[in-house]
Amino acid sequence: MAVSEWSADIYAALKDWAGNFTSRWEWWQPGYLVLTITGDENGAVEPVQIDTCEDELTVFVGMWETHLPTYEMPADNELALAVAEAKRLTEDWRVSHLLTVVFFDGNEKWCGSLTSSPEELSERLQYGVEWISNFGPKRAEVRSARRDQWRFFSVTPDHRLEEQISG
Repeated sequence: MAVSEWSADIYAALKDWAGNFTSRWEWWQPGYLVLTITGDENGAVEPVQIDTCEDELTVFVGMWETHLPTYEMPADNELALAVAEAKRLTEDWRVSHLLTVVFFDGNEKWCGSLTSSPEELSERLQYGVEWISNFGPKRAEVRSARRDQWRFFSVTPDHRLEEQISG
């Protein structure tokens, strides 16, 4: 079985760009591709996965994902706009301009994830703990492409965040 036309077009649009990173392409059934990026010129990064399943472009970073094209994108240029957005998200992740905030409950079960920039992190953390409060979050991780920059927080019963300092 061959890859879908969408997957072939995505591969053609991303193959040269993906060559700038430590990356690999994989073919998955039924006929879609997965690009995994694990490093750049500065070394290892937390992986970015981009897949072409079901004629979408899904970008997955730091336990958060988005599906492209979005409904706001013009239908006549979906592929180019989806590729451009996937590249932008990947670049923002690599340079830690895109962060993810990941919430876990007391059993270490994932509760939810959201994105943030470094500049809006405080307000996004507070928004997130309120947004996810019905799921009983007990801790949050702020993830970036560089694992040594991750930050860890406990969530108090009154929904405050307390940063956990290691060392």
